[in-house]
Amino acid sequence: MFAYDDGEVRQEFSICLLGRPLGGELRVSDESHEVAWFSPAETDGLPMVSNIRKRLADWRSGNIPVVR
Repeated sequence: MFAYDDGEVRQEFSICLLGRPLGGELRVSDESHEVAWFSPAETDGLPMVSNIRKRLADWRSGNIPVVR
């Protein structure tokens, strides 16, 4: 839970979906400044918050689906 000084309270959650590219090309949007595809091994060296790293570890474990 996040409580802001103005009284707003939010709860973090994340949803991860498995997909594969079918066509097109990667491009940035208003919500991103860089996009790229990575192999599972390449994600080990990427900076990310711990909760996202947990989601990747869940997927790589093969024990999916996972609800935390």
